[in-house]
Amino acid sequence: MTKLRLATEADIPTLVEMGVDMFAGSSFAALTYAPDKAGEFMRRGIKGAFLAVSVEGEGGAITGCIYGDVIEPWYTSDCMGIEHFLYVRPEHRGSRAALMLVRAWIRWCVSSGAKQLRPATAAKSAEADRLYRAVGFEPVGQLYVMNQKDFP
Repeated sequence: MTKLRLATEADIPTLVEMGVDMFAGSSFAALTYAPDKAGEFMRRGIKGAFLAVSVEGEGGAITGCIYGDVIEPWYTSDCMGIEHFLYVRPEHRGSRAALMLVRAWIRWCVSSGAKQLRPATAAKSAEADRLYRAVGFEPVGQLYVMNQKDFP
């Protein structure tokens, strides 16, 4: 049975390790993954934002994670919920983990005063599109990227 909990310092090595796979399957894969920097970013999430994990089984093995925050962008005084990342291990995709993580992030953002929510998926997957549509998000625009090898 999948359960959610807030991430702790003890989870950081596992989350950094999961980040390798998340990074490799995203539009960021052309960049260099920096485990130390990722760990520091996650520590900040534990202390002052929303970093939650899904766990499964007796030992509570981490199966997924989500990191989000509520910010006040430069162009408005309204608060916006942003998602830095959502990742579920491949062997747990199709479970309720991603849905539970996204819904927990939404609730946290709403309780933190967000007037708009913006997930930031970098996945190359129709699964992500189905997930966000299923919880009520609507697509706006497209994601573009140009890697160094393609610079003019």
